[in-house]
Amino acid sequence: YNNGTLYGTYFKPALLQNIQLKGNLSRIVSGLTVKITGIPAYVTSISLSADQLVKAVQPIGAAPTLWQLANDGENRLLGTQIPASGTVSFSNLLLPTTSSHSTKLYLDVKYGSSTERYTIKVPDTTNVSSSNNITFTANQVIKITGTYSNINLGFILTSTINLDDNAWDGLQN
Repeated sequence: YNNGTLYGTYFKPALLQNIQLKGNLSRIVSGLTVKITGIPAYVTSISLSADQLVKAVQPIGAAPTLWQLANDGENRLLGTQIPASGTVSFSNLLLPTTSSHSTKLYLDVKYGSSTERYTIKVPDTTNVSSSNNITFTANQVIKITGTYSNINLGFILTSTINLDDNAWDGLQN
């Protein structure tokens, strides 16, 4: 707005005086929680990593503009934990991937001096997962749970929460 008159979505500051900006603030990050229970005592640590991560998104619409590429040497580690009472729980905020940059998630399980990698297997869920590739959407949380005994079989996609949907937390219009 320029002196109370709508000017448009683009402007040059030198052309206007008494500028007022209006906009809608929206969240563009995605959430991920992974919880594994029943971990035996001989497991010394578990690390969560991704096949690829988005590094930058457009501020409007959250479309990916920069992402990791194969063999680029960039960090894909989302966290490492030592099991406590047979449980690890990871909680991360990630940039949205959209379906074109969906990613597999991996667990690196360390037993003393050796490490084994397992793909996190989840059921296909519309707009969330397909062939164990997870699609992160802006303002959505994906929760994955499982037991160590099912590490080769697959985990449960317990819920996907769209934080823009007031119904998920009991808020109503």
